Parts: sequence; C-alpha cells; structure tokens
Amino acid sequence: MRKILFAIFWLAGILSAGCSDPNEGKMFAALEEESVASYLEKDGNFSEWVAMLKEADLYNAMTVRGNLTCFVPTDEAVAAYKTKLGREMTREDVLYLVRYHTLFGYQLLSNALKNGRLVDTTAAGNYLVTRFETNGNLYVNDIARVVDRDIITVNGVIHVIDHVIEPIYDTLWDLVRKDNDFSLFAAALEATGINEVIHRLTHAGGARYWGSLFAVSDATYAEEGISSLDELKTLLGSGGDPTEESDPLYRYVAYHLLPGFYTFSDLATLPEAVKERNIETFAKGCLTNFKEEKGFLYLNDTLSLLHTDLQARNGVIHEIDGYMPLYNPRAVLFELEFTDPDYYPQYTLLTLFRNMALAGGTTLGEYEYLTVEEYPFMRIETIPEGTGYVAYNLRTHWPSYGCWNGDILEISLGYVGSFEFELPTIVKGKYKVTIFHQRLSGKGACQVVIDDKIIGEMDCTTGSYNAAFSLKPIGSITFTENTSHTLRFVALRSGALPVDRIIFEPVN
Repeated sequence: MRKILFAIFWLAGILSAGCSDPNEGKMFAALEEESVASYLEKDGNFSEWVAMLKEADLYNAMTVRGNLTCFVPTDEAVAAYKTKLGREMTREDVLYLVRYHTLFGYQLLSNALKNGRLVDTTAAGNYLVTRFETNGNLYVNDIARVVDRDIITVNGVIHVIDHVIEPIYDTLWDLVRKDNDFSLFAAALEATGINEVIHRLTHAGGARYWGSLFAVSDATYAEEGISSLDELKTLLGSGGDPTEESDPLYRYVAYHLLPGFYTFSDLATLPEAVKERNIETFAKGCLTNFKEEKGFLYLNDTLSLLHTDLQARNGVIHEIDGYMPLYNPRAVLFELEFTDPDYYPQYTLLTLFRNMALAGGTTLGEYEYLTVEEYPFMRIETIPEGTGYVAYNLRTHWPSYGCWNGDILEISLGYVGSFEFELPTIVKGKYKVTIFHQRLSGKGACQVVIDDKIIGEMDCTTGSYNAAFSLKPIGSITFTENTSHTLRFVALRSGALPVDRIIFEPVN
C-alpha cells in the first residue's frame, strides 16, 4: 500500500504543480505497449485534448504504468466547448478540465459502470454520474454520450465522448439560491444558517464534504397554503432563534439534508428482503424512510421525487413533491458496514482503497493502520497502552465470501482492552443483533456491548486457515428512542477482530 500511496502523492504533486513541466528532463519507464497518452496522440482525433494534457503537465503522467479511466472528448467536442465558453481558457481552466475527466487508480470498463455515481471521484475531486438509456446509449453527467467504449491501453481505459463534461463549480447553496423556483426554501436555509453547511467543500478535519438535499419549490409550498417564511414558521411552531438546533424551523430544514452523496440510484438501491430502509438526516435523531412499492420510490410512504440528480460541486439535489415535515419512520432492517463513508465522512480519505475491489484495479489487497485522531468516531484502550491497533484491510477475493466491498475493519485489543465505535441513529424498537465477520485460526474473541448493555460474545477464531466469513448472532436489544448508540468490544482473548458489518433486524 505504501507504494500506491507514493504514487498518489506523486500524482498529486503533478496536479498541483506550477506552469513549468515538473516532469521535464525526468526519466520514465518506457512502455512496450500503447499508453493512454501515446494512443490519443497517434489517433489524430484528439489533438485538442492532447494539447490540453501537455499544457496541464499531465501528458507524461499518462505515459507511465498505472490505472487510469479517461473520458476523452473528440476535437469537435472540444472546439464546441471553447466556442460556448466564449473566452480564452486559462491554464487553471485547462488543468481543472482534464482532471475532471480523469480517474486515477482505476481502469473502469463500461460493464463496471452503472446508473449513478462512479465508485470514486475524479482527479478534480468531483463525482461523475453515468446513465444508461434503454437503447444502450451511455451518458456521463447527462451531457456527454460515450461514442466509443473500452479502448484498453497498457495503463488505462479510454471512453470517447461527444461533448466535454462541463465542470460543476456551484455548491448546493449556489444552486438553490440562484433558482427562483426555490426562493422560500432558500430563505429557510439562510434563516437557519444551514446554507453555510451546504456551501462548504470540506469537513473540519479535511475530509471532503458531501450532502444530498431534498428541495421544495415555491409551487409545492403554495399547494400547502404556504407563501412566506413567516407562514412556514407559524406552521412549524417556530418562534425562537431559527439557528438553534432545537428550533422547529432548524430541525425542519436540517431534515431535508442527508450527509453523503446519494444519487437516485443510491436511494433506490434497497435491501432485497424488505425493499425499504431508513437514512439518517442532518436533523439530530431524525431519519427519512425510502421504500419501493410497485416499481416506484417513495419517501416517508407518500412523497415522490419530481426531479433528481441535480449535481453540485459538493453533492446532489432532488426536488420533492411535498413540503416534507418531520416523520417518524418504522423500524426496518439496518445493515451498517463498519467502513461506510456515507455514515463516516472521514473514510472518504480511504475511498481509493475501499473501491479498488469494485474497480478490479488492486493486486492482492491493501492494508492501512488508522488513528483515532483522524477517525474520532472510534476509540481504543489497551493495557499496557499502545498494544492494540485499528486497521483497514481490503482483499480482492473477499466479496466472494459475502464481504461487502471486500474490506473490513480489523481491531486488535491485546489481552486487556476495549474498542468503542459510534453507531448512527437507529429507529426505536427491538432488534436482533448479528455481526458478519471473518473467522481464521488465531483470531480473537470479545464481548459485544451496546450502550453499556452486554449483548453477547463474538469469537473470530476457527481451526481453518481459509478466509471464511460468517454471520454471528450476538443477541437482542431494545432502543427506546431514535438516537445514536455506542458499540463496544471488550477483549476476552487476544487476537484480531476482523468485522465487516453489523445487522439490526427488527423483532415484532
């Protein structure tokens, strides 16, 4: 993994370099086969793009071994984009544009694409969203049609597109405040201060910020008899400071924001067993229910999406057909992957390694030790201090054992130790608790505690050296309110505890 990290930092240096070519005069390993850069230059239909790669100091980077996915516009597409732009492109424009079309670390063939966001962000730090039409046509960001797919080179795959994928600069707040159809919703965002939340690009710790906003139009409010912010406040019972988290207006607006990047495809991907799930919102203790019924996706049983996947630089907007007051959803099956960046934004720092298994671009796997300073939702204590660790572990063959995304959180507590992990909000009710974990010779065992209640035990050892995974029923627990919880492992026997996900199944 250290080699891959070195490559990432080397590429990052290239991407942030000044006007002079940082690779000038440097020696690169020659490729006997065709590289991305040499293929584009020899083809003759991409001279404009090749010129941009050279101006952005990325041409040489695309001649060395690696894993690239490149969406490359034809000369005609680039010419049309420049005409539409109506001005000369600066070097910063060119640099951002070519990065916007390139993923480092992946070779994504078209059969690895889906309706929805790609498995990782581009080199510019933005998600691209792909969509297949019923006739088989493939579009990127609903702008560019892929006219030639899966051109495989020694260091990457090229998809030729008929339009430049225009970079998105507007934040979620920019999109809402610029749209006159959302003037009342924008006023509510501004009154609560949540507009500042959806205008940011990073979290306090440096992790990338992503949000999914469910916007309400003025016309939808009018159908409810609401034509002003004061009328909305009156309806909600808000009479105090709307910037306070306990204020009804604040909670209402926060309820329209999901932490994380959820396209329509993400929202419509539901557990097969129940076709329903609850997702935590920015309003503390409040969740939104998503349910499929007769082929349609509903929010909170009655609401539908009018328009979906309006992309911003820091997330996505969906327009809903109701004003969406707070709702208390029923308890449904909840499966939490211990390495899910939608619930724990800090994991976006590990997105490359998390998604390598999906993209098929890794070798045997990756391994990375995690610190509680970088991942504050977890805590570890051992006696003697420092004898335990928490690590991120990924292997390409693990999905065949039912391991989600091929990655686990590996915890070692020594002979005496404990590990705490903050769980997201779960709807109140009684649940059967199960943990899906790896079982190998020499692994550890622990007590499983939730909110200071002992639920049961987890033993991760087996007599076999095969990388087997199994579902371990732990016990049951009743939650009396919608709130977050603390999971705790307490060492019973030394050895690693490799865990994939925890499952809460409602018990009637």
